[in-house]
Amino acid sequence: LRELVNIKVVEELAKKYDITVSDDVIERELAVYKSMYNPLDEEQAGNEEDWRQQIRYSILLEELLTRDVTIPEKEMKAFYENNQDLYNIAESFHLSQIIVKTEAEAMELLKELDGGSSFEALALEKSIDEFTANSGGDIGFVSKENEYVPTSYIEAAKQLSKGEWSEPIKVDNGYAVIALHEKLEGQTYSYEEVKEQIRRQIALEQMEGSVTVEQLWD
Repeated sequence: LRELVNIKVVEELAKKYDITVSDDVIERELAVYKSMYNPLDEEQAGNEEDWRQQIRYSILLEELLTRDVTIPEKEMKAFYENNQDLYNIAESFHLSQIIVKTEAEAMELLKELDGGSSFEALALEKSIDEFTANSGGDIGFVSKENEYVPTSYIEAAKQLSKGEWSEPIKVDNGYAVIALHEKLEGQTYSYEEVKEQIRRQIALEQMEGSVTVEQLWD
């Protein structure tokens, strides 16, 4: 109930002060969020529409809490220059994997997949990778900068279309078959595109106490 009241309070005050969030801003934040997606993090569970609603709510709340704060342009530009990595999204691929011990087992996997078997079910049943088997093989979004996956995964993913799986890939502990769920194109955001986000971030860091909706209840 408290969460429902929080949402209503933020919505009403956003209307009062004519604060809106564009779809472009939400999609940009969603792309950043996806690029950091970790399937083993339960707090990130949910579908994309849930994520969009949460992003919109968070931005409205931050705008309300910082609407009277002015940050010098020079300070915002310095922040942008010093945090370039925050605004550069590398080409990323949302992948799942099934790892088996032998190439013969991997070829058998392909037969089952071609026959209509579920990739997630086969990962649960047959993958020897203890970290991803229980999540249906999901390893989240990875890029060539990711040191936890073989570069051969990225090369194979570039050749796949959404919903397709690879030929067997030799890995340290056997053979892997990967499936592509989604591809994020590489993107660099300009200062003008993110200046409002930077203003909010600096303003929130300067605020005393915790940054919560509780301040708006009165």
